Amino acid sequence: MKKIVLFFLIFFAAGILNALPPVKTGDSLKDSALQANRRTALRCLQLASGYLSEKNYDAAVSQASLGIAYDETISDLWYILASSKNSLQAPKAQVLPLLEKAFELNSWVNYNRDNARIMHADILSDTGHSREAIAVLDAAPSVFSADAEYIRAKSCYRLGDSDNVSKARNKIDGARRIFPDDTRFPLLFFKNESHTDRNPDVQRMTRYFVKTITQYVEVSPDKDAELEIYAAWFASGSDREHLLKSFKARGLSHPLYAVVALESGIMNQEQAFNYIADFADTAIDYELMEEFIQMLDEEAVLALAREYFDSFGGFIQRDTDGDGISNLYVKYSRGRPQDIFYDSEQDGILDWNVVCDYGSPVSGSFPSRKMNFTWDKFPYLNTLTYADDSLPELSFGFVAEGLSWTPVLIREDVLISSLTGSRFFFPQVVEKPEVLDAAVLLRNASSLEIPGKERENSRIRFTVLDGEIVTADYFQGEKEFARAWFKNNLPDMRVCDKDGDGLYEVSEFYAVDNDRKMQVHSLEDIRSVTVNLFGIPSEGKQFYLKMVQIDMDGDTSPDFTEEYFDGNGKIASWDNDSDGKWDVRHVIISGNEEQSLFYDVMTHRMITVTSMNGKPVEVSDGISAFEITKDSVYDFYWIGNDFSHSRDFYESAAKLALKTLAAGSSSCYSTVFEFGDVRILAVKTGNICLGKIVAQKEYSEAEGGLENHDE
Repeated sequence: MKKIVLFFLIFFAAGILNALPPVKTGDSLKDSALQANRRTALRCLQLASGYLSEKNYDAAVSQASLGIAYDETISDLWYILASSKNSLQAPKAQVLPLLEKAFELNSWVNYNRDNARIMHADILSDTGHSREAIAVLDAAPSVFSADAEYIRAKSCYRLGDSDNVSKARNKIDGARRIFPDDTRFPLLFFKNESHTDRNPDVQRMTRYFVKTITQYVEVSPDKDAELEIYAAWFASGSDREHLLKSFKARGLSHPLYAVVALESGIMNQEQAFNYIADFADTAIDYELMEEFIQMLDEEAVLALAREYFDSFGGFIQRDTDGDGISNLYVKYSRGRPQDIFYDSEQDGILDWNVVCDYGSPVSGSFPSRKMNFTWDKFPYLNTLTYADDSLPELSFGFVAEGLSWTPVLIREDVLISSLTGSRFFFPQVVEKPEVLDAAVLLRNASSLEIPGKERENSRIRFTVLDGEIVTADYFQGEKEFARAWFKNNLPDMRVCDKDGDGLYEVSEFYAVDNDRKMQVHSLEDIRSVTVNLFGIPSEGKQFYLKMVQIDMDGDTSPDFTEEYFDGNGKIASWDNDSDGKWDVRHVIISGNEEQSLFYDVMTHRMITVTSMNGKPVEVSDGISAFEITKDSVYDFYWIGNDFSHSRDFYESAAKLALKTLAAGSSSCYSTVFEFGDVRILAVKTGNICLGKIVAQKEYSEAEGGLENHDE
């Protein structure tokens, strides 16, 4: 026997390791690596298969995942991963894509893909896709087994039309003969048919299942309670009495017992009510509760029911789409809904959940949409936050009683209220609530808040009026550091506190570019501007940054101004003496040509230095042109033709000028300094540094016209 087992294991392992064709790419080294990975993946498959058969699902998940990491093209690994996760009660929404991946690859080693088809169909049926489930099983070659027939039958019931209900009955009628020990079929029949239905086929199958119920419960004792109580409900006369007595004698329990026992006279109304109330305190089906309440007519019991529902703190679940699976769950407190959960496709991923305060919704979320919301006066939204893959989290505030929206309504249950005298409320799902896209939200918003990226831990709060942004406030933590004003949803002006002293020293001015033709800034600069303004980068806004002004001393007169023009043109101006007039200016005319402008301390005439490709080529004061000479050692240019000093003099003076200019904090800076008995005017504009010798007499006459100033 041991030899047989050993032979089987060796054969099994060899079969797996050689089942798939070798990988060939034409690159021998790459082929070798791929083959090694595949062999490792197949070993993982062998181990995962063993763990799955042993019901060690965590280990099976681990090995299947490891195998996929080595070779993701093997369908069996995806199927084992799906099967194991399904057994671990993972949400069906997580299991379904794994199965779909297995079918997409369609590269099976050892497992019959029909097992995967059955699981696929089962999940499809349970998540509201019954027609697709049947198609999966019926696709050639058609799958036939107890599992497949059960899925077909329940899918036909769920489709609900008369033709499909008839097909479901035929499937069950055939299954009782082919699979006589399978308890799923009679239970499916009882749960989907009515015990009052006079249809001949229903009556015939009811008689059969009730008669053979003992056979079924012996085969599946773990389902005795549910199967027996449903059989008792469908039975009549002595058969029902016998089944109910057997049910009670064996200590079984089920909420349906209260209905059947009360109907049969085995329990009185008070006993039945107390019995079913024990279940309702934990969880009970809504339709069953309503059916039971209709059976009560004794005043004392109705008074008991009224008191019970007034303080109800249990859990009610409801099947809103009639497929036999509950998808609406309601937790009560003090007789009113407290928490409501809705999973439309029963795939384990909630569509939404709502929190109530004494039955009135106050907040909720759409987990799948990453959306959270609150109501002010229900159903008018107060706040809403959501995020998606392309946007950061957006937080909207709404005008009071402006946007009416809800996925659920709280309605009084007329039946329970009218019979018991208690005002009992139950949620009603809104089938197709309005889609809350950005346009709807913005149109009704009073504010919008998003995370900022300009600074760490920053956020932006937009004020909105009639769907248009009016202002924006920028915060780092709780401290505001900037504010912007908008016109027609486009920025007009923004002020910013750069150094945290509470004063807005930087002002930004924006202009409209509806045609988006202005070539003013680089793509990187555009993205940076939109990140600062809106918290997200963008390349196609209908505006551009036109001008920036900086007032460092707080005297309301800009110390620095930078203006931007089409064709990447720019004018930067410095006012060193706060007289409201610029002293130094740097102009970028095109990509190659630039101009630097400053005032001669002797004549007060404006000197213009024209540069090409970063080198000065022409100097003029508007009347005369000056020679310009590059220092023999340093990157420094001398203006004028006063070469009466030695070469060492100019080199040393240029060195001191560069040092003096480097001490300035701005990119454009001018100063006069002494070098021996000579005074020199030094100017820095961008990357160009220039100097001009000023005679002592001339400087004395002009003194006061230009002083040493930093930005």
